[in-house]
Amino acid sequence: MTTYSKTLLSNSTAGAEHFGGISDSVTYRVLLYPFADNSTAAEVRSAVISTGHAGISAIPGRPLVVDSVIQYSAAMIVRTVQCATIADGSGTDITIGLTRYDWGTSAGGDGDVSIRLSTTVTGQAVQVYRGNPSLPTGTDATTEFTDAEWVTNSNLNASLGTVPTAASPDDGTYRPAGDIGGEYLDWNGNPISVLLPAVGMSVEVLRRGAYFTNLGTVVADTFKPFEASSYVGKRNNVAFAGFAIGELLCTGIERKVLDGEWTSVIFKCTSHAYRHAYQVPRPTFMTTMGTMTYQGDPRSIGHTRGVYWKQPYLEGVDFAAFFTTSEQAYITAATA
Repeated sequence: MTTYSKTLLSNSTAGAEHFGGISDSVTYRVLLYPFADNSTAAEVRSAVISTGHAGISAIPGRPLVVDSVIQYSAAMIVRTVQCATIADGSGTDITIGLTRYDWGTSAGGDGDVSIRLSTTVTGQAVQVYRGNPSLPTGTDATTEFTDAEWVTNSNLNASLGTVPTAASPDDGTYRPAGDIGGEYLDWNGNPISVLLPAVGMSVEVLRRGAYFTNLGTVVADTFKPFEASSYVGKRNNVAFAGFAIGELLCTGIERKVLDGEWTSVIFKCTSHAYRHAYQVPRPTFMTTMGTMTYQGDPRSIGHTRGVYWKQPYLEGVDFAAFFTTSEQAYITAATA
């Protein structure tokens, strides 16, 4: 009767911070009794990655199984299988390379939660009519995302100053209802470009794609593109990463393959000093009715009579819902 014996010759492992994950390499020496093994290294490898050989089943993309027992963890996935015949022809050395990326993401994990947070503080050029304008005071998840909040909020001008007349020229104090106030910056009704502070932020996390178990069962992908698309073009309706409601806009979600089914997903968003709203002038319909000049101003600069907010992003979503509880805790700690 032909039997096999196997000995674990070596087991090496290396880990890297976060997305480097863990790489393992194991070598088994398989001997045949009686010593009459005529199999080539290629034949052994083919058996290992298909039906198994001497109790070793190492199918690339699936966990390593030895004697029907998963080795290390179900997340430690076979990547390479190398076989070399022993000089005397009595057996084969089988070297298997494995990787795992989800360390630290579950209870009892080996390392940190797989997450990176990057920020860029920069300037964003915008066209403005007013400097230091008044913004709606709403910080409520409901009012912040209604158009009325940006038109009739109590922090905007209900009416201020005296309406100019021929007998009483404009003294610059009058503001139409809903006007955003601030300093006059426009030049003869034309906006100017100014640089506003903006914070670009990206949060990179680990997500596992669909994969086969050692039994060949397909496990579903944890990242659903159609779900991710529901965040893009929307503002945060819950405070997130130190930013108040409505200050962040999700600009995109990117996914990159790391190894096999392991991927990194980058959640991108940016802040805006005006909560992503635009300054729009009161329409003048080709007349001068909508402009005003200061009494006694020798430059005779005309300014747009009324300037209002237009908020194009009236949909909100909870950004934190995209992340796990551990990832949320890290984001809070990193941005508090």
